[in-house]
Amino acid sequence: MSETAIQAIERKEKPKEVRSKGFVPGVIYGKSMDSISVKFDEKKLNKALQGRSQKAKISVQVGDETKQCFVQEIQKDITIGKTIHIAMQVVEDDQVVKMKVPIIFNGTESLNEKRLILQPYVSEIELSGPSVDMPEYIAIDVADKPLGEKFTVGDLMVKPSITLFDDPEKIIAAIIGSRVHLPAEDTSDAAES
Repeated sequence: MSETAIQAIERKEKPKEVRSKGFVPGVIYGKSMDSISVKFDEKKLNKALQGRSQKAKISVQVGDETKQCFVQEIQKDITIGKTIHIAMQVVEDDQVVKMKVPIIFNGTESLNEKRLILQPYVSEIELSGPSVDMPEYIAIDVADKPLGEKFTVGDLMVKPSITLFDDPEKIIAAIIGSRVHLPAEDTSDAAES
């Protein structure tokens, strides 16, 4: 997933003041740096986080520098579902990280045309490896697969430096037939005489 970095602006204001101006306060920290108090444009941040799991890998531009970060915590106002604070950790390319990434299934429209349905059992998978090799997601193409096809953890394509934690035989999805609604049988007896 190629993307442009989301802009983080260093801040001096208190979080409440930042939120009143349409920004989300946050902090960026890492091993070889002091933590930085930042703010993100709320709409741009929500767009960048859309469809990503917690601990997602994201590019963040701070000043002239782009840093690879992992989202460590997102605080939300539970009454309105709004993001009120975010914490991101900067990681070095060779730093080993452990995280869950989403599994995305491509080609489900083709299955629908053949009256088939993809039945997913797992939506994300836990991985470990150097942060530079960590994928944002793992995609599986299901377009040309037949009825009864099963996808296992062992079928997932990752770089050799990445370790998958689940059993390779664990089923993550299967292709099943679509449910067809049959009319109910008429169980009333024929005219009794």
